[in-house]
Amino acid sequence: MSETYKLKFTRWALRGVSETTTCTAMEAMTTQAYERMVSSEWTKLSGLSSNLPPHKYRQSGFLDTYDACKFCGDYDDDTAMQKAYAAAVCYTIKIPADALAGTKAKIEQVAATLYGDRWTSCGAVLAAILTSSPTPPAWADVLAATYSSPDPVTAVDDADPTWQAPLREVVRSNTTATGDPLKPDTSCDAVIAVGVDATAYLHVVLRLGDYIPTYLAWVEGGAMLLGSTLAVTFDRAVSDVPPPPDAQLVDSDHDGWSDIAEYYAGTHPGDSRDAPATTINLVCDYPGNIAGGQIVVHAYSNAAMIGRPDAIYHIPMSAWTVEGTTRFLASLETSAPVEGRLREGDVWFFAFIDADLSGVYDTTKPACVATYGKTSISWGHNIVRFIFSDEAFGYARLQ
Repeated sequence: MSETYKLKFTRWALRGVSETTTCTAMEAMTTQAYERMVSSEWTKLSGLSSNLPPHKYRQSGFLDTYDACKFCGDYDDDTAMQKAYAAAVCYTIKIPADALAGTKAKIEQVAATLYGDRWTSCGAVLAAILTSSPTPPAWADVLAATYSSPDPVTAVDDADPTWQAPLREVVRSNTTATGDPLKPDTSCDAVIAVGVDATAYLHVVLRLGDYIPTYLAWVEGGAMLLGSTLAVTFDRAVSDVPPPPDAQLVDSDHDGWSDIAEYYAGTHPGDSRDAPATTINLVCDYPGNIAGGQIVVHAYSNAAMIGRPDAIYHIPMSAWTVEGTTRFLASLETSAPVEGRLREGDVWFFAFIDADLSGVYDTTKPACVATYGKTSISWGHNIVRFIFSDEAFGYARLQ
């Protein structure tokens, strides 16, 4: 009888970056980034969380949360030159020994929920590759994978109705169904039919359909796999595996984290004192005039942000990275709140610049909510973005 499990995985990245290139040679730029990606070695990532890169031409470098993507960055106004970035991701699962003992269990299918941004015009492909090695397969083997979704892999301009948008084909747009220009609000449930004996390792690789095409002066397109949904179905029960999938609905110790999240994080699902140590990667833009004080971040588990926050963070302004001629506060990781505990699931963030270090918000202080609205918090690394300003003409300050 078939049984489905969510197993521990390790994330790997394959990455390439072009030289700084003029915007009149876009495909030369993306070709170089792709060629460097496929000739590089897979790099093991420390985090388990995934995200999509922003649509921002001055960004620089990869974050470990990026899965499969291509994007532009490091743009220089004076020279009109930039770099192209390219990446693929592999989720590697060590198959339980019981599945390999005696009569080997067959892997019937691999399933996961995928998200894509609205610029993924060439689609994305998810492949399942079985090997005896813990290291992800060579790129040639990824391209030739027998088991994939869509199956067969169709031409990038041939929309497959069984492969939902945006990961087969999308129409570029600067707005989404929600009206939020930043939020990726479309997804698909990818299912890969396998039907062969298990081997020691299962590699689930997510790549873009085509890394070369560009749009005007933009290199754009990203896809991500939501790790908490990655599930493997065997043709029989397999021992020494984590709790069943419905454990994601149970929080035995009432600490705000499901039993299955605690399994992946290595904490005890029956001890509320032992909860996942979640890292928040805070990215803030502030082209303003306040140089001292701190940024205070409040995390709520209700959309109205009513009552006491679940967690409160205080980050001194001096701790942030300052780039360019305006203050750009970027990529500060903070694991421990000064008060409370971050909870799993949908979280709403509010932040303000606290120049007087009082820790209390008033309407004279620049403030905002996270740019993506709610943020889905899981174990590992999570990204939250804020954009502050001293004033916005024609608008009242947030109260």
